[in-house]
Amino acid sequence: MKAPLEAANLNTSTFETEGEQLNRMTTRSQSAVGRMQTLQAGNEIASQNVQQLQKLRDLVATQINMQGNHGSAGRQGSSQRSYRTTV
Repeated sequence: MKAPLEAANLNTSTFETEGEQLNRMTTRSQSAVGRMQTLQAGNEIASQNVQQLQKLRDLVATQINMQGNHGSAGRQGSSQRSYRTTV
């Protein structure tokens, strides 16, 4: 799992810090006095969700590219072998 994450410029340490951030936001929203602080905590969570979705989109795009490259390399090698055997 490490190689695909590195290919997407991600690493598993970001998962740990995301959990810590979520815990801090939850604590703040529970101890928040007034509606404004609760709304601010909600906005922070929404911002984190957007960032995670962007990372996920990039990871999926990288996976698609890697699969496409792998598939085309296999087809190219196969067609070269066919050419050699027919010539």
